[in-house]
Amino acid sequence: MPGSTTSTRSSTPSWPRPGPATRAARTGRTTQIGFRRMNLDLRPRLPEIRCPALFVQGDRDAGIPLATTRATAAAVPGARLEVLPGRGHWSNRESPAEVNALIRDFFSE
Repeated sequence: MPGSTTSTRSSTPSWPRPGPATRAARTGRTTQIGFRRMNLDLRPRLPEIRCPALFVQGDRDAGIPLATTRATAAAVPGARLEVLPGRGHWSNRESPAEVNALIRDFFSE
């Protein structure tokens, strides 16, 4: 209609677009997420690590099973694993002083 001021643009912003995890949640399909959706298993190369390694994980981590972290730490020669009771995936945010103390202790060895 001539002289109309009605916009035809959508009121839904185009940015940010939903990422793979959001799309998977909406569709019910699983997906790989991460750096460029890499699907690369480097576990066979863990024994090649030759520098000190510290793994810190909360025992209530819902994102990464503790058994996975234990197996990973066991595969790295000389690695140290610290399990924080009652902490979740963000143990460094939940208990920053405790995690920082573990890291300072690790670097002072």
